[in-house]
Amino acid sequence: MAAHTTVLDDLDDETAHLIIKCQLEELTQLEREFGAGSEGGKDGEVARRFYEAELKAYRALRGFAEEEAQAPDEGDGVDQQPSPPAAAPDGVPRFECSVCDERNVSDYDYSAPCGHHYCGDCLSDLFATSMRDERFYPPRCCNQHILFESAGIFLRKEVETEFADKKEELDDSRRTYCHVPTCSTYVPQSHKQADVARCPSCQQETCILCHGATHEGDCPPDEAAQSVIDTASQEGWQRCYSCQRMVELTIGCNHITCHCRAQFCYVCGERWRTCRCPQFHEERLLARAEQVADREGGNAAELAEQLRQHHECQRGDHEYERIEGGGDCDECGEYLRVFIWRCENCHTDICSRCRFNL
Repeated sequence: MAAHTTVLDDLDDETAHLIIKCQLEELTQLEREFGAGSEGGKDGEVARRFYEAELKAYRALRGFAEEEAQAPDEGDGVDQQPSPPAAAPDGVPRFECSVCDERNVSDYDYSAPCGHHYCGDCLSDLFATSMRDERFYPPRCCNQHILFESAGIFLRKEVETEFADKKEELDDSRRTYCHVPTCSTYVPQSHKQADVARCPSCQQETCILCHGATHEGDCPPDEAAQSVIDTASQEGWQRCYSCQRMVELTIGCNHITCHCRAQFCYVCGERWRTCRCPQFHEERLLARAEQVADREGGNAAELAEQLRQHHECQRGDHEYERIEGGGDCDECGEYLRVFIWRCENCHTDICSRCRFNL
């Protein structure tokens, strides 16, 4: 055992147990009061984590019981709290990852603010997904943010590096990219002055207002953007009122939740529940019912009626059951090989990551 804990070897069990308990409580309090990485930077956070792991391992070696976690409130949130750690044959406590169900050494897993536990791979996948799909940004669990400053040391090295490089871009609500198509590099705030952004890669200047090349006077008409708008009008696409993204609906109801989390009607584009448009077009409803019937079996017409009644499950209304054998997540599209959650009402299949974060 490391030098930090050898000083406890000569102490009686009661005294050693009390010291370990106090030390662990102080480490937890430090993180709560000052935040991860605030003192000593990342090196300090790594040292804190390893000292915490060392204390827990020594506690298991001496056979001391862990402090009982406070029982969760009945009916609080969508899930039960994670089960307490079980001692592995080597005496090291282990936690079950809330996403993949794998049992891992607890000292090297990340405990989210809500109490769910993530193994390094699942946490890395969450951060990687947040860079591709902004519905998951910032990374969170049960609507509580997972801070990169505290979670970074648990990520795969390539994910940690990429996220650190991309974080400023993801946090920027008014992004500017180099107008040169072959470049398209994100231009950080440090490279912007007035209405001009200078690309840190190719040094070309881009107008912040129209996102084209810099120019004198008013911004010229954007013919490319107008072409997209014309195509959207012809195809019946709708535009998000919040982020201006174009959305195409091919299946399901007219209630759209955009990547930016804004909700609107696909028919008229107004905020959801502020219009009198139909909630379904019959052909899209039947297409969804046939999709469910192909996956689960059953009569498409009966499923269509069930979907009509339960198509708009809200976060707290889903009645999930665990389906062994896995399947494709309806939200992120990824295949889960072990299990997936299925709502008995709206027949949505969803992975644990999407269930905790959307």
